[in-house]
Amino acid sequence: AAFSNCENLSSITLPEGIREIERAMFYKCNNLYQINVPKTVQKIWFNAFDDSGLLNAYKNSNDNELYIGDWLIHYKSDNIETLIIKEGTIGISDMDSYRTKKIKSVEFPESLKYIGSDAFNGALFNAVKLPKTLICIGQAAFRGSRRVRYSFPCPKLFAGRYTLLGALYIFAVPNNAFRQLC
Repeated sequence: AAFSNCENLSSITLPEGIREIERAMFYKCNNLYQINVPKTVQKIWFNAFDDSGLLNAYKNSNDNELYIGDWLIHYKSDNIETLIIKEGTIGISDMDSYRTKKIKSVEFPESLKYIGSDAFNGALFNAVKLPKTLICIGQAAFRGSRRVRYSFPCPKLFAGRYTLLGALYIFAVPNNAFRQLC
């Protein structure tokens, strides 16, 4: 990946126009503590920041969420049952599917546009209300959530494969709500 194992990298500003932060892009950048993400980013892949200084410092902190710019990168579900994503967040990166087992509810901000793959795979939600601003839900984002009620007010939503696999209820879905895969 582009910057993996770059020991001397301590901060970086990604250029405007970049659309994705790829897998392992900053893997083992042990001294990386500051990243500026442009508004043009639409996807942050799983493991993009593994073993980076930023992620390692977060894992040893008492914080329940890690944000980089306007993106939620990581959350500690063993500490929380309700995840409240802060207003101004535009995206949730791809996640480890094991992370969500204890989360029972989530509150999405109206600013949210992107939900990454496996972001809430296996979560124990009762209901999910998605914001109207949502553009893309990644593959398996809500897979395995049982007895869940979903509200999709989004008129132009892209949804990945297996997004709702295992869900028992879906309601409030407008006509043509799902387009091609994201």
